[in-house]
Amino acid sequence: MIPSNVGQTVKAMVFYPDASSVKIDKVVLHYGNVTPGTTTAKPSSGGKYTKDINKAIVYDELPAGDKMLGWKWSDLGVPAGEKVTKVEINLSTSKKQIGKWQGAFGSSTSVAPDYWTQSEDMEQTISGKTGSIVWDVDSATSAIIQTQYGGELKFGVWWIDCNKFTIDSITVYTDAYNGSGQITTTVSTTKATTNKTTASTTTTTKQTTTATNGPKPSVKASLYGDVNLDGRVDITDAVLLNKKVAGVVILNDQQYANADCCTDDGVGQADSTVLLQFLVSIVRTLPAEG
Repeated sequence: MIPSNVGQTVKAMVFYPDASSVKIDKVVLHYGNVTPGTTTAKPSSGGKYTKDINKAIVYDELPAGDKMLGWKWSDLGVPAGEKVTKVEINLSTSKKQIGKWQGAFGSSTSVAPDYWTQSEDMEQTISGKTGSIVWDVDSATSAIIQTQYGGELKFGVWWIDCNKFTIDSITVYTDAYNGSGQITTTVSTTKATTNKTTASTTTTTKQTTTATNGPKPSVKASLYGDVNLDGRVDITDAVLLNKKVAGVVILNDQQYANADCCTDDGVGQADSTVLLQFLVSIVRTLPAEG
């Protein structure tokens, strides 16, 4: 229920849109008792995105400083809200064979101060004129890879026996991939009278929600709502908390404890909502019930 003391104006606050410009087509208000319906996950490409590159490479002409090639994650098809779990780069050559290769993968991240990660942990399958280099991204790295806002995948070629080769394609897998390339749609129905939630799916799936980078048990909130630790609670804290909920940033232990504005477990969308309500005086104290 919307409190009667907030006036006759409804406001939509936009703290962190992916697009630089948006158009609001319409606003629809519902009144009375709204019966919970069904929620369907937005279809994707099944978490597997392949882009044909067909880029001829001359090893001697690679950038001397790092010998790395780069592509924006968004150009490779990775959407917002999905985490990269594996990258596969496919190579070929018109010469006798590709031969021996050494290099690394790198990516933009959301973690200061470098906002960068690099790994030489990969598998390579090279046979004659063709080959593939695979980076299985560990869960900790997957959580911080920045796929939006110009974030890049980089592929380093420190050494290759074949001086001329072609990068044929790049395939990126995300946490939305279920192993078969199918699109998984989940339908959830809530019954208010029993407080039980049942779920039926068109494709068998398991959905879990985990609170990442939770605070150590000894860390207590110094000031609820002060997410950026500047000693006050304002709109900049709400922006940072929204980024955390979107998976764009990772909070340290003290920030996480301060961000726990809702009395439920963990830090998530409910905490963001409560903090916004506090900032517009709908909620008077923190923490509060969501």
